[in-house]
Amino acid sequence: MIVKLDCLYNRLCMIQIWTACISETVLGRKDLAERSSMIFWAYDLGEKEMAKELLNFVLGLVTVQTSDENIKSRLERIIKKCYMISSKINYSTFPVSL
Repeated sequence: MIVKLDCLYNRLCMIQIWTACISETVLGRKDLAERSSMIFWAYDLGEKEMAKELLNFVLGLVTVQTSDENIKSRLERIIKKCYMISSKINYSTFPVSL
């Protein structure tokens, strides 16, 4: 029984890591000045609603509870990047607090 529980716990940890990876892909891994994110791509093509939806999607992914400090700090960096991108695309209705 403990082996199954341990296996399930490890899978949940992997899901949190995948969540961070997906979020980082949407937000872009380069400096914001590079405008490499899918959000900037949509915004620069005039798809402003899609850019907003992508930001909200990422925020929804990363607002999870975790006890793993590495994942927690990674998710916090992603959330900060969300807010920085939202200010760059003038998304003033983006949630201001979590």
